[in-house]
Amino acid sequence: MTFLRPYGFIDFDKLAGVDLLIAEREGSGGCGTSIKFKDNFKFSQRNVCFGVEEIRGTYKLKNDTIFFNNEKHLKFGLVKPSSYEKDLKSLYLFTEANDTTGFELEITKNDLVM
Repeated sequence: MTFLRPYGFIDFDKLAGVDLLIAEREGSGGCGTSIKFKDNFKFSQRNVCFGVEEIRGTYKLKNDTIFFNNEKHLKFGLVKPSSYEKDLKSLYLFTEANDTTGFELEITKNDLVM
């Protein structure tokens, strides 16, 4: 039965809310990071690299900035032009108020009204 429904019968991601913004980044060695922002002001970030780490929390929007409320290290995020593709936008995650570069993720879905 596993081959029919490898993730189970219940899709808990859909139960968490509607995805408004999804951003992803694939690293080397099969590692990757993805973050999803839901319509109920919750988010989840999933880091996969020799194990799985999940960061969950809530967010609020103020102008062009996404502020995080979580137990881990994320402070805020910005949607800005991509450094890789001229016509695309990326999500930059910051862990400190004085962080200057941020961690860039490619936006694959954006229905978030900012």
